[in-house]
Amino acid sequence: MRNRPVVVTLLSSALYLIACADADIEEPTSTASTSTAEHVHPSPDSRDQGQSPDSHDSFSFRTSPARIEPGQERYLCYTQTLDEDLIVDRYDHEAQPQVHHIVFVRSLAPEPEGFSECDTLFRTTWDPLFVTGAGRATLAFPENAGHTLTKGTQLLVQLHLLNSSTSTIEEPVEIKLHRSSVSNPIPVGTYTFGTLRLNVPANQASQVQAGCEMKEDLQIIAGFPHMHQMGRSLRFESGSGDDSMQTKFLRDPYTFDDQHVEPLDLALSAGDMTRVTCDYENATTNDVMFGESTSNEMCFFIAFALNRNQISGCIR
Repeated sequence: MRNRPVVVTLLSSALYLIACADADIEEPTSTASTSTAEHVHPSPDSRDQGQSPDSHDSFSFRTSPARIEPGQERYLCYTQTLDEDLIVDRYDHEAQPQVHHIVFVRSLAPEPEGFSECDTLFRTTWDPLFVTGAGRATLAFPENAGHTLTKGTQLLVQLHLLNSSTSTIEEPVEIKLHRSSVSNPIPVGTYTFGTLRLNVPANQASQVQAGCEMKEDLQIIAGFPHMHQMGRSLRFESGSGDDSMQTKFLRDPYTFDDQHVEPLDLALSAGDMTRVTCDYENATTNDVMFGESTSNEMCFFIAFALNRNQISGCIR
């Protein structure tokens, strides 16, 4: 299998941010139409926005309310600059029905403050801190590990919002950050396994697999599977070769409305083989391809790993 640079469009993947620049890509077998997000201006109400140092141990990152009409889909970014130093060892987000995914990053280059339209799901100047989908989620690090965020750091949350109800939703999105007492923590970063290209054929069950050989050692402390509404299960395996694969993570059944991070203690070594298997059920009359919208599909296993200081991954 040869390596070549990954080239993706702005709507390529909510999780491309943690993929490597030299990933192997499997050519797609077919295409399907993608949906286009409708955008309107966020609510200007500033009373609920910003940072909230709730207690000595807790810090809240909270957006201003965003108005979402029934049936509306939105892609928004919200930024806020830290006014104090933080060392974070846990992130929490309570389930909100309109939230499809959250990508929480540290921006390495200036971004517009507050809300902005944001269908760009990755920039090379974004350093990911926390990623989650629909449902309640917690990401907790070992007691000696964490993210060091200095005063003046610009934090950014990229939001995919979809209102499937019959009533208007207008509320903020909040992420709770837990303060660590460790002064010099082991850094934690994200590492992605999966594929950027897939095809889910109409009127049948199907399966997509993405295998990869590790180029370096990796100590994983948590895992996050991500598919969309046709996803039924996701399995992550590793071994010394294709004939020695063992299951290390399994989400079966996979539920779109309850996507969450799970603790995982897994050491991978350079030369190990890995495989992500995604199972789908497409009851529609249309083939579905990879894409950002909930009407498209994805197949990713997102690992949170120790001693990671840069965006990386193993993508087929």
